[in-house]
Amino acid sequence: MLSTKKADSLKSAYPFVRAGRLELPHLAAPDPKLQLISKTIISSIPLSTEALDKNLNAFLKKQETEDKSTDELSKSMDKKLEKATVLPNYMLMIFGISMLGLLGYFKHTANIAEKEKYRIHQLLIESKNYHYQEYFSKTPEIKDDYYKWLGEQK
Repeated sequence: MLSTKKADSLKSAYPFVRAGRLELPHLAAPDPKLQLISKTIISSIPLSTEALDKNLNAFLKKQETEDKSTDELSKSMDKKLEKATVLPNYMLMIFGISMLGLLGYFKHTANIAEKEKYRIHQLLIESKNYHYQEYFSKTPEIKDDYYKWLGEQK
């Protein structure tokens, strides 16, 4: 197992190690005082399940009361959250009314712009007609040919 050199070095370094085993001479014989104390401790601790049942029942009752209180708290919070809104109703009403107002404004400005475009178009047509009328008054022979050509086109 161990060489003699190693065994000698272990004996000198660790006096309680002999032949590869740990020997503790001061703990070899049990102390009678310690034996008496351990017997009294063992006899004083009840090994029945009554104490465990009592402690467990007390703990479970305490848990139930805590669970009830947390359930009541969570229910009240749920009720408050159901009633809560991100924006109050009057803010939604104001927002809706302002959106309708903007929609009406944009519709009105679109109508005005359309009327203005129509008016400009009418002016262009009238100015073209004026130029045609002016041209035809200067050259009446082309006017008859033009009306004939328009009749053929229709």
